[in-house]
Formats: sequence, C-alpha cells, structure tokens
Amino acid sequence: MRNDWLGSIRSFFSFLFFSFPILFWINCICIIVIVMTILHLLYTCHGACGVFESPIFLVLIFP
Repeated sequence: MRNDWLGSIRSFFSFLFFSFPILFWINCICIIVIVMTILHLLYTCHGACGVFESPIFLVLIFP
C-alpha cells in the first residue's frame, strides 16, 4: 500500500514537472494578450495611438 502511494505521488510530481513549462508559457501569452487588450482599449478611449498597431505587440504575438 505504501509503495503505491509513493509511486502515485512520484508520477504526479513528474507530470507537474513536465507540464509546468507548457502551462507557464500558455499563461504568459494569455497575460500578455489581456494586458495589451486593456492598454489598447485605454488608448483608444483617450484617442491616442492604438497599441495593436505598435511593433512591440506584433513581435509579442507573432514571434
């Protein structure tokens, strides 16, 4: 019983270890998109230049 418990914990941690970088990058991309969208809406409301036209946004979205 104890061996099964340790094995399941070990497999769970190995799954976390291998899937964490992928989840981390997906999270980063989502955060960048949300922040850029909010900035774009703010700049559009104030009548300034749109963030979506900036080269930084294009580089972040299309590397």
